[in-house]
Amino acid sequence: MDTDRSIEILLVEDNPGDARLAQEAIREAQMHNHLNWVLDGVEALTFLRKEGKHKQAPRPDLILLDLNLPRKDGRELLAEIKKDATRFENKILFLHSGGTFATFAFQAQFARALGDYQKQN
Repeated sequence: MDTDRSIEILLVEDNPGDARLAQEAIREAQMHNHLNWVLDGVEALTFLRKEGKHKQAPRPDLILLDLNLPRKDGRELLAEIKKDATRFENKILFLHSGGTFATFAFQAQFARALGDYQKQN
């Protein structure tokens, strides 16, 4: 893998506090990455489809997805992604449905998973 390549991460989270905690966990993982943050499933689809203000959006290597979102929740977003699987193939989704992103267990699992992903690619 080219170690200079940044891992593109899309965070889909409506709670600014949880988003901040997720950003801190990602930073603590000390991996070379670029994080994009959207607030709901509608904006996530716009980002993934490179539409509207997201026309220049990078293709994410990893999607961190809160299941409880306004407008289009995480489950509905997953159904949309599944319908268009050829466009969104090879994505890694971490699903979250309660608590906060920044628990110790999440931080440890995220750091290991991101490290494993980076080694594989």
